[in-house]
Amino acid sequence: ITDTTIFYISSLTCPNGCSDFIGLGNQVVFVYNQAPVIDDPGDLEGCGSVVLPPITGMNIPGDAAYYTQPNGGGTAYLPGQTVNFSGTLYLFADNGGCVDEVSVMVNVDSGFDPAWTAPAGLCSNDGPILLSPDGTPGGSWSGTGVTDNGDGTALFDPAAPGAGSVTYTVGAPPCDTSLMQVILIGMLSDTTLVDLFTCDPAQVGMDTTSLQNQTGCDSVVVTTTSLLPGDTIFLAATSCDPLQVGTDTLFLQN
Repeated sequence: ITDTTIFYISSLTCPNGCSDFIGLGNQVVFVYNQAPVIDDPGDLEGCGSVVLPPITGMNIPGDAAYYTQPNGGGTAYLPGQTVNFSGTLYLFADNGGCVDEVSVMVNVDSGFDPAWTAPAGLCSNDGPILLSPDGTPGGSWSGTGVTDNGDGTALFDPAAPGAGSVTYTVGAPPCDTSLMQVILIGMLSDTTLVDLFTCDPAQVGMDTTSLQNQTGCDSVVVTTTSLLPGDTIFLAATSCDPLQVGTDTLFLQN
């Protein structure tokens, strides 16, 4: 038989006069339960958590659920519930003693923190700087002037043309997260013009000097030859480099 069927007793052959058996004309009901067949949903993946999908298939009872152990054992999770762990779950359905089971892998990527601190006070003639994360380790680095060391750290070369924007990424798609920061780099001025004059009309011999800045970042040394100790000096400094940032310091030596 393939479904629930009712039979009527029309004749009996039994020992001892059938005193212990059902009488003629009574019903005998044979209940046939359809075996459930669960659709395999495939591996379940999520960022931080996974919402368990409905259990579909054929002859699925309403109490079918996910379990942490085979054959309906362990902790049960109903479809629509959220789990935040990785491991194996078992989809289990019991339809009147006829059962089916499918196992799935749950992969939950934990939250990642891509925090890192951008170095400050760099000049374009500085050597490579080591970059390392403040948050989740083991990520990757990218950007102009960046060499990823493959161990979660990187070297940043301020002298590389176009260097400045650096990105640190942790996690694998689609759960990866990144933090991009701009590292400010002080550029060496090609030429610094220094105009000097005095309020003393009798003062003569003032120097007008054009200096090439080769020794440091944002630093100029001006040497005068004929100023008196009480004279006032007005300086106007102009950088020819449009990327020059910050405040210049002019050192006077007389």
